[in-house]
Amino acid sequence: MNNGEEPRPVDFSVDKELFGEVVEIMATQGLIENETVSRGGIGGKVQFVHLKHTKVTLPGLDYLKNNKQ
Repeated sequence: MNNGEEPRPVDFSVDKELFGEVVEIMATQGLIENETVSRGGIGGKVQFVHLKHTKVTLPGLDYLKNNKQ
């Protein structure tokens, strides 16, 4: 996200469903904001993930800083 490119599932070798779930978890934990995960109905499969305007929050930056590999 730092270089202005929207992350995609293929960038991480995962399918759209897993990618969407991880994005939802990150948002729930307050690590990112302004994300969109659209599902096909309640509890349905991920239809699309939009991260164009997503930002990493301060807690997200702290998480990244403390979990470098």
